[in-house]
Amino acid sequence: MLRFLKLNFLLVMLLAVNSGCSCSDSSRAADDMILGVNPSIISFGSVAIHSSKSVTLTLTHLGSSGEILLNDISISSRSTEFTFDEPTVNKLGVGESTTLTVWYKPVDSVSDSGELIISHNVAQQGFKTSVKITAGGFVAELISEPSPIDFGSVKQGTHKDLDVVLKNIGSDQVEITQLYLDANGSTDFAILAIVHEDGDSLPITILPGGSLGLVLRYTPKSDEQNPISDESFLLVDGKSNGDKSWRFDVSGMELGPKLILTPGEVDFGWVPLNQTEKRLIMMENIGNDDLVIDDIDFLPDANQDLSLEGVSGLPLTLKPNESHDIKVVWTPKTAFSDANAPIGIVGFHSNDAVNPLIARVFGRIESPLIFVIPDELEFGFGAQNVPVERLLTIRNDGYGILRIKDLAIVDANPTTYGDEFSFAVPSTHQKNADGEYEIPSNTAMALTMIFTNKGPGQGSARAKLEIVSNSPDSDRLFVPLSAQRATSPECKLVLEPASLTFGTVPAGYSKDLPINLKNVGSGNCGFKSARIEDCISFPGAPLVCQTPGAKPPSQKFFFLGIPVPSDEGIKPGMSIPLRVMFAPKSASTLWGDLTQYAALLSVVGWDPIKQQEFLVPANAATEQPNPNISGATGTVNLSVLPSSIDFGLVTVGCHSQTHRVCVYNTGTAALSITEIKMQGCSPEFKRKNVPPLPKDLTSLAPVCFELVYAPQDLTADECVVQISSNDQTSPSMSIGIKGKGTYETEQTDVFQQVSGQTVDVLFVIDDSGSMCDEQEKMAENFQSFIQHSEVWNNDYHIGVVSTNVVDEHIRGKLNLGDARRTPRFITKGPNAQSQFERLVNLGCDSSGSGQQEAGFQAAQAALTAPLITETGVACSSDNDCKNNTSLCGKPTNCPYSCLDGTCGGWNKGFMRPDAQLEIVVMSDEEDQSNGTPDFYIDFFKSLKGYYNSNMMHFNAIVGEDTTGQGTCTSPDGQTLAGDGKRYKYVVEETDGKFGSICDPDFDVVMNEIGAVAFGLKVQFYLSRLADPSAIDVKVKGVECKTGWRYDVASNSVIFDEEGPCMPQPGDEIRIHYETLCLKS
Repeated sequence: MLRFLKLNFLLVMLLAVNSGCSCSDSSRAADDMILGVNPSIISFGSVAIHSSKSVTLTLTHLGSSGEILLNDISISSRSTEFTFDEPTVNKLGVGESTTLTVWYKPVDSVSDSGELIISHNVAQQGFKTSVKITAGGFVAELISEPSPIDFGSVKQGTHKDLDVVLKNIGSDQVEITQLYLDANGSTDFAILAIVHEDGDSLPITILPGGSLGLVLRYTPKSDEQNPISDESFLLVDGKSNGDKSWRFDVSGMELGPKLILTPGEVDFGWVPLNQTEKRLIMMENIGNDDLVIDDIDFLPDANQDLSLEGVSGLPLTLKPNESHDIKVVWTPKTAFSDANAPIGIVGFHSNDAVNPLIARVFGRIESPLIFVIPDELEFGFGAQNVPVERLLTIRNDGYGILRIKDLAIVDANPTTYGDEFSFAVPSTHQKNADGEYEIPSNTAMALTMIFTNKGPGQGSARAKLEIVSNSPDSDRLFVPLSAQRATSPECKLVLEPASLTFGTVPAGYSKDLPINLKNVGSGNCGFKSARIEDCISFPGAPLVCQTPGAKPPSQKFFFLGIPVPSDEGIKPGMSIPLRVMFAPKSASTLWGDLTQYAALLSVVGWDPIKQQEFLVPANAATEQPNPNISGATGTVNLSVLPSSIDFGLVTVGCHSQTHRVCVYNTGTAALSITEIKMQGCSPEFKRKNVPPLPKDLTSLAPVCFELVYAPQDLTADECVVQISSNDQTSPSMSIGIKGKGTYETEQTDVFQQVSGQTVDVLFVIDDSGSMCDEQEKMAENFQSFIQHSEVWNNDYHIGVVSTNVVDEHIRGKLNLGDARRTPRFITKGPNAQSQFERLVNLGCDSSGSGQQEAGFQAAQAALTAPLITETGVACSSDNDCKNNTSLCGKPTNCPYSCLDGTCGGWNKGFMRPDAQLEIVVMSDEEDQSNGTPDFYIDFFKSLKGYYNSNMMHFNAIVGEDTTGQGTCTSPDGQTLAGDGKRYKYVVEETDGKFGSICDPDFDVVMNEIGAVAFGLKVQFYLSRLADPSAIDVKVKGVECKTGWRYDVASNSVIFDEEGPCMPQPGDEIRIHYETLCLKS
């Protein structure tokens, strides 16, 4: 239930005192009785166990007549620790008061709550008044010294260590279970040591008044993601009368230069041709060390008419807070259309961490600019004496009025048959007083071009349309016209374009596209009807469409309008518009998995010459026509998490939980986020903490921002957040967001426990020159791995990738990305042993693994987009994917292949949403991945949910130091391996299994990994923000008093795996709770 604080004595009164009463003299008005209670809420705060505290309430008759009777007083609470003393009187006259005392005597440290219920005879107040009672219990409380944890200024490239003390100033002991730094904060901070009298291994108990020591290190790095000021949080999880968590600010300041530009981008606006304009850019050093600017110049492809002033004398040194001005100069000499893109980018090269810093330059030509579509017009076939029409558009892409001074047909060939080419100007365009047609900026004039064959039934005719205008450099344009002669008129209808590709549309949203029914024949045609029918596919079978009329209309694709039927309404060259909407209802959401749909759009046309109906497209009449509409639902770009946000029900007047959205660079090239904007959103959706843009992304650190929803009414709201970047294949990413207002203050969420009967196993194998024998050992011990666990009797996927991350054609790809190595991944079957023996033998001649043996990085690539992407777009070859512009911006950069009949990443289908994930790496070298082990721990855990630790394990068969020199050697002397400290750390943090690669065989560790029990989900996220004191949990209909906890940070219920209420496969979980109202 929402907590709303009421002002003392503010009561809702229903007054019926002589208000318009036409009663007889013997009648009298109802008594004006109001019972006031002060205070309106009883809050005891924290009270020591076995002590007591009291609060006195005053009850007052605030009305003007009648006598209030206090009939009964009671306390409603699960706790017996609340009691009260009866008031001295049970009747109150006007203005009279009495008091009663409520006591709280805690016997444990649990927080308590309840209600004091006063029954009375005041009808206007429902004969009952309730007073909320709360008590905080006996709690532990941690503080940090220093507070905040501030390292001050530290020079780039060095580090500083800081002693931090966590003190328990509360009244209860706390068991510290986890100490870690926020994964979303700066990576420049690290925890070096834990210092306590009981040792440095968690858990550690801190008594009231006790403390725990930490050593933290700050190492400011010179990279693009780190600003001058670095921030993070020290997060502490513990147990004290339930689970507790604390968060402490951590900050530091880099000593180094920092260049900022004012303004951050230059906009010349509209500039006439040959006119010179200049714009100032101020360069300022806001850092705390000397800034040295080595070079300032335009990046390639800048407009040739741009130049710079004030850049002589480089290199230039700016001390902290010093500035220097330069000027960007533009004298446009050639007109071009406004594409809303920069005309140049200035690069500033310096010793700043962000190098080069750029300033985009925008500008537009203040001049009309003619653009004709098409630039050459073909009429097709023209039957004798049957006019053929085509549209020609004259567009003004410039600024200012485009004046068409003359239009004429010239250079006709032959001229024997008279004027066969002509045109008609629409009635909406009339000549001005000077005899000119005027076309304002960003508008167009459509001409109807006509060809009438007045000659024979064969041959061709040609001419030109001459357009005279005031467009600079194009004041006289010629559009070639051509037509083929025909004898008899022919009706021929086609769809333009021939197919519609909607790309990816978030589930629950829609997108519509135009398609035209065009007469490309030489005679009139008619239109009868149109329909769209879904095409179907079955696992392992190709997409199948049926002859039109065999199935009901599509439930995903819809017409927004169809033409009125006619017999001869479509003349030669004429098009009639159709519009199709794609509205997918649902989709898979794990890491952007796509659900693909396809359909057949068909038209029934009428041939007035043959007096018969026909189908368009022509192949629609075949037994298995091809689909001509496709679309996918899911995440538009798979590097955004989450792919969609459903705020669910949020109380009107309150704020939702804040949702964090992070954009990851999962590729290898530089990625820059240029814009984050709300598309079609009401003011009820708000962005928070959006970083300054453009923002560059490394491959490890995401760009994150926050979204919040504050409904003002009961209407369902939905829109899209669009993220733009310089990614050539996916320049924009969209996140569907939605929510709905409600006045309900309680919520019940229902879940079902996963079956726990599926597992995905990814083997990451070192294929460098020293690994031949070890790969053979792995193959020999596979039977031990697969035969021991009863879970393998159900369902598994097993895949193999290399530690090679140098070769982009191999990095993260199953079977080295080699289509000849089959299957791509192993599924349950009698041939699993032989298949694994073949696939695990990657060879031992990889030059890439020899350069960088990066098990973590290879696993990350294998389990993220684009390799795991399933687009759902049908294909028969890789070229179908590469040449599909809705999937790939450039065929040469297309990350998708044609696999099992659809386009997708090479590893598509391997990782499943509800399957347990086991990662097994085998290498004789230490991990050489770019990121820190903690980064990869967070990434791997995020795949299945941070608290679902039993759903994901990282296992390793690597070197273990047995010599004291950081190496180990096998008994036969064939294996020499370096100590895999990074691997072992991640194994420990994910509860995985570890084996030494120097062991004579891998039987033991392979047995242990294979025997890992299939994990069940322990964490269930609530749909609304819960009041921690008002949550009820039921499993299979039975109330759970213990065995679970509520995690405030994630707004989720987490079950104790060994507890009495741990949900088993298929169990229904019902979580009922009262909601909180956030006001900011």
